[in-house]
Amino acid sequence: MANWSQPLSRSVGYTKPNKGQLLTLRDAAIYILDVEGARARRPQWQHAGKLILAAAEGGDIEAATRQLELALMMDGALDMGR
Repeated sequence: MANWSQPLSRSVGYTKPNKGQLLTLRDAAIYILDVEGARARRPQWQHAGKLILAAAEGGDIEAATRQLELALMMDGALDMGR
């Protein structure tokens, strides 16, 4: 059974579409599901989604957190000033 309440390895700040923090796998999954259009089809977001899902099933949370940060950074949406 998936554990969506698991915390990410560290909080991940984002600036787009608004400013906020992703704290749990659930937060990350909701953010990824809200990514739209061509942005959602980019490999970095596809991979982030797969790793977040795997982490909820007991996989590597650190790898999922890193990929989420990478996807946000590549979109210019990673909040580096947290």
